[in-house]
Amino acid sequence: MSRGLKGLESKVLDRGQCAACGHAFSMSLFALLEGRAVKLHDCDLSEGRCFSFCPRTEVDLDALHRSVFGKGYEDIETGPLCEW
Repeated sequence: MSRGLKGLESKVLDRGQCAACGHAFSMSLFALLEGRAVKLHDCDLSEGRCFSFCPRTEVDLDALHRSVFGKGYEDIETGPLCEW
């Protein structure tokens, strides 16, 4: 499954699940027309910010942990610890 605009279309737009949160609109990918999100142009990226930031798509927790803690979620034995 594409984690770019095509994936966003099939998982969110085609199912009428867009929350009109504003992120894809701020990227000039979508516009509201009669209360519905419509695509303004195509994008062929296989992975993009539109899919990653959309609140209606799943979150890759392992990738999130790797970017924040440098380890995957399963690699942290007792959970993350922040030293203040």
